[in-house]
This record gives sequence, C-alpha cells and structure tokens, in this order.
Amino acid sequence: MGAQPFLRAVITGVGCVSPFGVGGHALMADILRAQVSAIRPLTGFSSAGLPSCLGAQVPEGFLPVTDEARRWSRLSHMTVLACREALANARVCSAELLEPVGLVIGSGFGDLRSTEAFSVGFLRKGPVGLSPLLFPNTVMNAMAGSTSIALRLQGPMLTLNQPDVAGELAIVRALALLQAGRASVVLACGVDEIFPLLYETLAEFQVLSPRGHGDEACRPFDTRHNGPVLGEGATAVVLEAPAHARARGAPILAEIRAAGWGSMPARLGYYPRWHEGQQQVLRQAIKAAAGRLAEV
Repeated sequence: MGAQPFLRAVITGVGCVSPFGVGGHALMADILRAQVSAIRPLTGFSSAGLPSCLGAQVPEGFLPVTDEARRWSRLSHMTVLACREALANARVCSAELLEPVGLVIGSGFGDLRSTEAFSVGFLRKGPVGLSPLLFPNTVMNAMAGSTSIALRLQGPMLTLNQPDVAGELAIVRALALLQAGRASVVLACGVDEIFPLLYETLAEFQVLSPRGHGDEACRPFDTRHNGPVLGEGATAVVLEAPAHARARGAPILAEIRAAGWGSMPARLGYYPRWHEGQQQVLRQAIKAAAGRLAEV
C-alpha cells in the first residue's frame, strides 16, 4: 500500500460517455442529481439461459459513425469521445497550444471484442483469416494509442489494468506524472464495455450478481451484496496544477487533495469482506491530506 505525495492538483474538465448521454461536467452533474440507475435488462445480445441478465449499456446511437470513427473499435470510440469532451470542457481547444498533454487509460478488461474477432478469424480460416485491421485493437494500449492520434497528444501515454478500480488508479497515476514534471496537463480516463463473451463467461462462473442466491442487483456496500452488475462507458478528467489552470483561465471544477491505494486478499469472484485494508487506505489518504483539511 502507498499514499500519493503532496501535490495540489485540480480537475478542469470532465468528459463522459454513459448510458445517459455524451457530455461534460454539466451532464455528469445532471446524472448525479437525477439519482436514477442505468441498469436494465440487457439488449443487443441474448442472456437467455444465463443466471444474470442485467447491465448498464451505452446506446449505439451515442457513438456516431464518422470517417474518423471507422478506424476505431467500439472501446476506442468511447475513449476518444470522453477524452475529447474533457479537453473541450477544460477549454483546451488544441493540445498543440499547450505543453505535451499526458494520457493515462484505465481498463479492467480491454478490447476483448476485437481479440475474439481476431482469434475467430484464425480458428476458422487459419493464418489467412488473421485480420491486420483487427490486430492493433487486440493490444491493451489500443485505446490510448487511438486517443493520442485522434487528439494529437504528445505527452507520456500509459495504460493500467485492474478490475473495478482501473479508472481511479488512472487518476492516481496521472497525479504521479504531474508530480514528476513529465506533463503539465494529464488526461485520466477509465473505460470498459459489456461484451457478450465476457458477460456470458462471468455469468456462467457466477462472478456476477446474483451468484445463485437473492435478487440480481448492484449493491456493492450492502450486506445483501451478491456480486457486481456490469456497466460500460468512459469517463475522463483533465488534471493540472492550480497555478497552471489559473494561468490559462481554465475552469476549476474540483481539487484532489490526497490519494491512497492498496489491495486486499479475496477469493476469485468474491467481494472482499476484510475491512482493515479499506480502513488503512482511508487513513493513508486522510494523513496525506491532513495539512490541507483545514482549508476545506
């Protein structure tokens, strides 16, 4: 476990691709105020015969097909849209006008849709069935690569993988890039999609709610918790130092005062019930922010 060293960092832009729409911090605020859930019975593929049937899906209409987007996988499409919205929200009209902009992408599973399609081509036709167009999307940093090219980002580019908290870890790693002086502005984005093969596999292994008992529902911190419900989408934030944001007249939406992270032992497919680890991570974050809590 560790805690992020002292660094004042502010969020100047937010972009999201969600079941409720595509937009910036105003859309995010509307979603939070509405207090409604996007979890519905799955559409787009059948869950018949599976023990689980719920998910939060992004409508295909939110991902417009353009000449540019034809080169992207669905996961890369969501990533580019979210990051583009975040930069616009932060009033970064052109990344070329700033110092190199960094990018950190967090994803729990990556682009398994392209990986399956690439593998099926080989299984059906042998080497001639391997698609050179699909192959670039099978690597885990495909989303970051597509976004860097589309937005002309020239700073450091990283991809992180961790179930459940990949987006949060992307923010922590973005803070580290700022701390190290490797970039003055960093985009941090979390992205994942509901993919039929992934959903079917997790449901059959009873990783998803209801795991054989109770009602299927998303309630991770409830005593009735019986597994997660999958969702999809992308959310990106623009991070920079307060002085840098003020110098360019950027809106300051929030400040990150400290961060803590760690891991807890748990059996595969089960939500950790060991609270000591959670408390230790919280104590680390509070300790790191102790000198600044009075300023709140």
